[in-house]
This record gives sequence, structure tokens and C-alpha cells, in this order.
Amino acid sequence: MNQGNTTGADGWGFMFTTGTGQDYLNQGGILRDRGLANASGFKIDTSYNNVGGITDSIDADKTNNLRQICGVKIGYGTFVANGTDGTSRQVGSNALGSKDRPINKIQYADNTTNIYDGKFHGQRFNDVVLNYNARNEKITASYAGKAWEASLRDLGINKTNKYNFLVTSSHMANRYSYGIMRTNLDGITITTPQDLIVDGEPEVSKIEVPFEKKREFNPNLAPGTERVKQEGEPTEEITTPAVDEIIEFGPGDVDSGVDSDINEATNSKVASNNESNTKLDSYENVSNISNTEMVSNNSEGK
Repeated sequence: MNQGNTTGADGWGFMFTTGTGQDYLNQGGILRDRGLANASGFKIDTSYNNVGGITDSIDADKTNNLRQICGVKIGYGTFVANGTDGTSRQVGSNALGSKDRPINKIQYADNTTNIYDGKFHGQRFNDVVLNYNARNEKITASYAGKAWEASLRDLGINKTNKYNFLVTSSHMANRYSYGIMRTNLDGITITTPQDLIVDGEPEVSKIEVPFEKKREFNPNLAPGTERVKQEGEPTEEITTPAVDEIIEFGPGDVDSGVDSDINEATNSKVASNNESNTKLDSYENVSNISNTEMVSNNSEGK
């Protein structure tokens, strides 16, 4: 991103919000004393705000943020979080290891004619790097040779919610400026490190899953008896099904807990066998009659 070589614009805001871009345009972001409720992120503040004579308390912190105001192109970087009423407050660490005074100081632009001297020049395109560490839930912002750090808790970010990430810049009302703020959106990259895969056993949700009792008809059992064919066993792992208990029962008056179709089918089978036996007996009688007739005919022949 590129800073304007003036003292007019408010700087840059790298903001996380559950709202939308239109909400930002309507209510503001994280660069001033108030903005979009519950928004948070990292800001590069390049202007002293005093809208309507009300001074931004973060800008007014001469120990950590601003000591020289206007004309010298001095700003500061910090993480901020807006409350439910939109009031912005400074959160997270000051610039890590900085010996500057104020500690968060940034010279966001200069009037050099030699941009190849190896020094930081904010009026050129420079990288802003946001790095999130999933292990300690902290975000580190790096810019102009400095780094700042804030936790998700500092920022009021809930990992179960979905957020929009907005890159914003603004200008205080009723302030004239001819500065141009530019960003190279084509140069934005989002990288997910491969080492985010944490070694160790996967987390398994556990709950006791009771087993069911099943009853199965076994015609080979003695009438009125039953036995446990398979012992039931509950489980605790949701990924492992419980083992059902199976009880076999034989014919008779034992309450099976199932439909009477089995008994009806059994009775029908017995009746069918009786009927078959009757028919066989009839056939034997017919055969005897035929034999008698044959004997009678033979007698007549004699």
C-alpha cells in the first residue's frame, strides 16, 4: 500500500467486521474515535482527529502514539477494537522491541528524492503483513519495520462467527487534502501454512450410546424357553455403534414382544402337515379299495 505524501488523510484500516462494506460507509471504521460497532483490526493512523473539537483519545496519547502533529508526516500503528456503541479503544501490544518515542511512531512519508537508499519510504508501495497464529490465537501486524500483536480476545473476535475483512482508508470531515491513498489489490496474497496441521490424536466426541434389545424366534428351542444369543454392550464413541442384545425364544406362551405372525405361521404349518397326512391316508384307502376291486374281478373271472 501507498501513503499519501500529505498530512490530510486518516491512514489505513485493516478491519474485521460482521457488517458489510456499506455499513462501513454509513458508520465509519477503526481510524477515528468512533465507527462501526464491534469492528476491530489494525490501523495505520496518519492524522490527528478532532472532529467538532472532540479529540480522538488514542491520537492524544503522546507517550505511545503521537507527539509531533502535522507537517512532519508522523503517524502511528496499533490494534484497535470498537465497542458496542462504536467507541474505539487501543488494544494489544505496543510496537514490539521499538526504541522510538513514541513507541508506536511511524514516519509514513517523506520528501526524499532518493528512493533507492534502502530506507523505508511510506509514499512508495510497501507491504502490510497480518499473520495469525492458530495455536495462541494471536494476530501479528508488520509494517515499516515494526510489529504489533493482539489476541482474538483483545479484538473481540469470536471464531464461531463469520467476518468480512475490509481494507479501508478515510478522510476526516471538513478537512481539505489533495493526498492520494493507493493500494495494490493485485498484490494481496492469503497463505495458509501447512504446519497448521496439529500432531496428535484427533478429538473424539464421546457419549454413552445404549444398546437395543431384540427378540428373535427360534423354532428349534423347546416350547416356552428363551436364551440370550448375544450380550448387549453400550458404547461411548459416537463413531462406534452399540452392540444390540439378541434374545431367542421358542414356541409357546412366552411373551415374545413381537407380532403374532410367527405363531400363526407356525400353527398354519402344523395344520398343513395334518392336512397332508389326511390326504395321504385317503390315498392309502383308495389304493386298498382298488386292490379289493381287483380281487373281486379276479374272483368273477374264476
